[in-house]
Amino acid sequence: MQMAFWTTDSKISDAIEAMPGYEEGNWSQLKKDLITKWGRVEPERRYRKDSLINLFNDTQDAGGISTLSQYKRFIGEYETIITYLLRYKYIPQENMFHEDLFDCLSADIKGAISKEMIKENVMVRAEDGGYLIPPMKILKKYIEQELEARILVTKRLSPPRISEQKESKNKERRVQFKEEIFPGMQEALNKMKEKPSRK
Repeated sequence: MQMAFWTTDSKISDAIEAMPGYEEGNWSQLKKDLITKWGRVEPERRYRKDSLINLFNDTQDAGGISTLSQYKRFIGEYETIITYLLRYKYIPQENMFHEDLFDCLSADIKGAISKEMIKENVMVRAEDGGYLIPPMKILKKYIEQELEARILVTKRLSPPRISEQKESKNKERRVQFKEEIFPGMQEALNKMKEKPSRK
């Protein structure tokens, strides 16, 4: 029974996993355990703007997002924090962080999606000649498209793997040829050599 995905807070996850209902895989019991401990099924984690800033800084310090799995982990934590901040009016709108999300991408991904967004007139020029990052929803779309495309390209370029079963059959054929067919062919060739040539 896996329920640790509810929260990215390791202390809360540990507390849930230590409950009898979790260990027994009993949802009804776990629900009672949660309500007894927190007064509600879903434990509440408090966030502040600093939580987002720390997430952005940590991601950039690690070299930025360059794979789909990294992006999914980042977005999972990002959206948990954003939902909380919006719900409790710490921020007026999500879109104020679209430039921060862009800055969390690796240089390679930034370049690839910028090229595509400029080509499709999504990333437009500001009055001073610089480019404006599009709203969050559009930015996410281009990031996801690029990262998913890279997975497809990697799969197509990777050499196909021969299954163990197929490899085993090929090995059997090689053994059969070596032990059964090849000796017969060799014997026939030897007999042909032994026959006197016709003049």
